[in-house]
Amino acid sequence: MSKTITVEELAADVDSHIADVQRGETLTVTAAGKPVATLAPTSSMDDLIRHRPETTLRFQDVDVGPRPKSLTSDPAQIIIDERNYERSEKRWRP
Repeated sequence: MSKTITVEELAADVDSHIADVQRGETLTVTAAGKPVATLAPTSSMDDLIRHRPETTLRFQDVDVGPRPKSLTSDPAQIIIDERNYERSEKRWRP
């Protein structure tokens, strides 16, 4: 169900109009005959609130386990060295 009210009507009896919205009614608020706002019910207030999961971990908190024995060097260091080489002038010299 939908109903149109003026800003003055809304201001005069906000509680009653909010109760109408809570019962499922949609209100269109007008000013000078033009719609300026729509008040519509939500399924629940929880839909409007974003909850942070309690099990949120930072990336550095994740245990990836032991390094495989077949690795002889640190993979991160290899990537860093390659990046530094790509950014250096050595790459551009013949």
